[in-house]
Amino acid sequence: MLVKVTLILKLKFSSKEKTKSIALALRPDNLLTKENMVIVDKVHENIFTLKIDVTGENINNISTIRNTADEILAHIKSLENLFEKVKDE
Repeated sequence: MLVKVTLILKLKFSSKEKTKSIALALRPDNLLTKENMVIVDKVHENIFTLKIDVTGENINNISTIRNTADEILAHIKSLENLFEKVKDE
């Protein structure tokens, strides 16, 4: 049986520019995904929407999508920390 799991993250940032920068920084990783995964991102004003779809024949899809979301959120946190360091200098 084929199973599809979808996760949608909507993240609000302090500015449209920061939102665009984060989306652009993540885009290369989002294009190079596993065979059964599709990641689509969208920026609207200061809202970053990320949709992750994983399709397969086993229950591991849930852990795969969770691990991917954790990795993306860790990257975003690192980018936010970098923005803060640059702002303070």
